[in-house]
Amino acid sequence: MIKLLFWSMRFNAFDKLVLILILAIYVIPVLIILIMIIMIGKNIIVEVINNNSPRITIEVCIVEKLINNKSTVYYVTFESSTGGSRKEFRVPYKEYELLAEGDVGVLKYQGTRYISFERRM
Repeated sequence: MIKLLFWSMRFNAFDKLVLILILAIYVIPVLIILIMIIMIGKNIIVEVINNNSPRITIEVCIVEKLINNKSTVYYVTFESSTGGSRKEFRVPYKEYELLAEGDVGVLKYQGTRYISFERRM
């Protein structure tokens, strides 16, 4: 209601443009800062959960290697030898290059954090 009253006051087009620019100058930075705070908070929560999770070591087979081309992120999908459950982890490029689909070995991870993969011969 207040917005309608304020907007219907007799402003010329230039005054309305200046008002919109002033609001944009204050609103857009606040929105950017809020989005950054939310993203940082989410990352902190994930790190805390991972740090409080037990380190797990399981026998696995590599079933798939993926690359997210938009951000050049490397993922490897592991399948448990015993239960058939699959887990996908983001891995560093150097390790991604050394791994091959079909490799069998021991996967170590903590929560959603990949720690290492040791190939069995």
